[in-house]
Parts: sequence; C-alpha cells; structure tokens
Amino acid sequence: MGGGGGAGVFQTEAYARHLIKSWRDIDPTLTPLQIEDRVAIRLARQKRFLPPESAQIWIIMDESILLRTVGGPEVMAEQLRQLVDFSLLPNVKLQVAPLSRPRGVFEESFTLLNLDRNNPLEQCLVYIDHNLTSQFLLDEQRSVYFEKMFDHFRELALDPEESRQAIHKELEKLQV
Repeated sequence: MGGGGGAGVFQTEAYARHLIKSWRDIDPTLTPLQIEDRVAIRLARQKRFLPPESAQIWIIMDESILLRTVGGPEVMAEQLRQLVDFSLLPNVKLQVAPLSRPRGVFEESFTLLNLDRNNPLEQCLVYIDHNLTSQFLLDEQRSVYFEKMFDHFRELALDPEESRQAIHKELEKLQV
C-alpha cells in the first residue's frame, strides 16, 4: 500500500524534493544535506522496480493524492505522468481508491513485504514509513491486521486500467 504521491518509490525527484522540503515547516533543523539524502534514498528505491531487478509491487493509493497539486502544476504533471509510466510496467499493479466509494477504515501509508514469493503463507512484514520515522512491525497479529486492511482497500479500488484513466483525467486538468 502506498501513499504520499504514489508511494515514495514512484515519486519524481522534484515531487519528492518538494514533499521533503515542506517538512522544514515542522522541523526547521532539517538541513539541505538531509533533504538531498532523503531524496536520493527515494530515487534509489525506484531501481528495485525497474529492469533488471523488477521486483513485484502492488500499490493502492488514495485518490486525494492525485487531487492535491504538490510543487505546482509542472511538478504535479510530471508526477502523474510517472505514475502512468510505472503503472504500465509488467511487475507493477497500481490501483486508485476513489473518494466516491465509501469506506470505514482509514490508515496511513504502509507497505507489506512478502520476502518469499514462492511461499504465499510466509508472513508479510509491515513497513510504516513516516516522514520523521520508519518502522518494521514484526508482530504476526498486527501483520495480519495490515494484510486484511490491504485486501479491504484492494476491493474498494478501481482496477488498474480505470486507475490509469483516473490519473490521466487529473493530468488533463493541469493543462501542462
């Protein structure tokens, strides 16, 4: 499950930089070097989902991410185009959870990691990446909770083609 502009792994450099810089309003001690280090880490993560590595990823993002113009129309248009490009990769499944569909469960961004693709019974690791802290949850009960939440969001989300269409629709509104 991803959030924050298509999960950090799908963010363009300009989009990621804008998001990370905005944290200076909360934490004025954040230095330019720390900002650039965080941007570099996000961009390096993308390589895991591109050839030759091509790890499998399934992202469900809230439609609100598409509606909030981050960094201005040009930055946002570049971000939306990148989301479309990534969504076309064979190892990527990207779905948008539309605001129009009711849901009772809300959660911050999280990632489920299944380290053994050959063993579907393998417990997933839960990774929660906040702007200030990150953590892995190794508790099996909480892991099951996040797996159920992912399934809940997956059922509510548009299918991958409808999701691409929703992204295109927002891109057209930017007229860039």
